[in-house]
Amino acid sequence: YNIERERRLESAMGRVVSTGKPAIGGPWSLIDLEGNLVTNVSFQGKWLLLYFGFARCPDICPSEMLKIARVIDQLKESNPQLAAKIV
Repeated sequence: YNIERERRLESAMGRVVSTGKPAIGGPWSLIDLEGNLVTNVSFQGKWLLLYFGFARCPDICPSEMLKIARVIDQLKESNPQLAAKIV
């Protein structure tokens, strides 16, 4: 099972798979790890990348994290100063 799963993951990594259309923009609010309210206003004037995933998702999250890593790699090439600000 693991070998077949790995083979499928490797073949899927090269493809961008998407369903639906994300709702991007608009006000939002979240609770941080200390229980404090954080809103879009908290990050005004700063670069922000939010990723919503699952604590245990061996099928989807690794490929989504690979997409984010590729974007960061491209940013390092095109704008190293900005990429250095990403934690």
